[in-house]
Order: sequence, then structure tokens, then C-alpha cells
Amino acid sequence: MALSGHLSKILLRATTRFLLSCYIKNMSQLWWFGLVFVVFHCRNAIDSSLFKQWLHNLQSEIGILDDGTLALRQVLIQGVDMFGKRIGFLKFKADIYKPVPGIVFARGPAVTMLILLESDGETYAVLTEQARVPTGRIILELPAGMTALEELAKASIGMDNLSA
Repeated sequence: MALSGHLSKILLRATTRFLLSCYIKNMSQLWWFGLVFVVFHCRNAIDSSLFKQWLHNLQSEIGILDDGTLALRQVLIQGVDMFGKRIGFLKFKADIYKPVPGIVFARGPAVTMLILLESDGETYAVLTEQARVPTGRIILELPAGMTALEELAKASIGMDNLSA
């Protein structure tokens, strides 16, 4: 199913609902400058490669809209976290016909490393402690982080040159 005919209406609803929800949540703090800031971030969200890739995935051969049994009604942009001038995290809710849970947490490219150390015949993995607010705990994880696509390409070239 093609989204092009309904996309502008969907995005307009997303922008309006996002602004309204932000205004209601921050009524005492949202001055005209804040409103401009919110509009800027909402427009960035809709124009972002993360959001466009998600729309593309919906319509692809294996996308959930491909066979026509489901349809996208509207999108509610719930949050935009900027990393400098680019979007780091994007949270939005998709309203799909035929109720299907549709909260999306999209993010850009990420990398992780599995570092193994050998000592006295034992092998150890390097882990890092990360505070994870949603769980309320500190969790042991592999070292990881987000990266720009160019940095990811450079890193993979560098990794090819490492020898044990």
C-alpha cells in the first residue's frame, strides 16, 4: 500500500498532536520561543532518516502494510532527543488499523565490542556497568555506543587491520 497520498495528512496530524501534547504538559513553561523549538524538533523528526526509513520499512515487500490487511492511520511524535544537530533518539506512536501495539523507539547506527582477555588459561569478557533508569538498576553490558554512518565505515576499515 502506498502512503504518499495520505502522508502529508498523517504528518500534519502528528505535528499538531505533538505540539498540543507538549503544550499541555508544559503549559506554564511553553512560551513562543519554546513553541518554535518544539516545531523545529517535530519537523526534524518527520524529515529525519530514522522516520523515513521506518516509513520505507512499512511499505517494503516484508513490511506490515504490504498485503493491505493493516493501514497506518496517524503518527504521534512523542519525543525527540538531539545529539548536537542530529537526531539521536526518536520516539513516536503509530496508530495502525487493526489494533497492533505500535510504540516505536528508533535510533541511528550503533556498535558494540566483544573484547576477550586471556589470563592463566581463562578467558574473560570486558563488560561495563551502565545505569539503566527504566529498570532502576545498574546492568553489566558489552561496551557499546551510537555512531554516525561515516564513523562506522571508518571503524570497520580500521578493525580489518587489527591482528591478534
